[in-house]
Amino acid sequence: MGLQYNKIATNDGEILLSPSSIAQLFDNEGKWYSTYIKGENKFSGNDNTYLGTLLHNRIERYYIGEGINKAEEIEYLESVNALDQWAITEALEPMYKAFIEQYGNKYPKPDKLEETVQWKPSTDIILGGSIDAIMGDPIVTGK
Repeated sequence: MGLQYNKIATNDGEILLSPSSIAQLFDNEGKWYSTYIKGENKFSGNDNTYLGTLLHNRIERYYIGEGINKAEEIEYLESVNALDQWAITEALEPMYKAFIEQYGNKYPKPDKLEETVQWKPSTDIILGGSIDAIMGDPIVTGK
């Protein structure tokens, strides 16, 4: 479920380009090279990303018909060594409430949740990332 990141597997010599990594390439080429080519200085998360993970988990649980599991949330925050667990849980409540009011009760359940997508245009490059939710057929053509 939503407390684990669905990482796209790569083999030695393959480069995974995600939307965020491409943005970093244009922002700071040196940092991008050391992170994505050399494998150094990988980002492991912070209190803001932990909050996002918890919110995604609650949304996923909402759509699959499971309730909030606060014990699981606390266990997750302890496992990632969150700096301010209280602030994260306090921020989570109004964010989840806003989701329910603005989206959860107004739109149909997505067909897919937290899916990874990838495309391999060459033997050593993978373009990919994750999609939070898919509703209906997202393939649209325009002329």
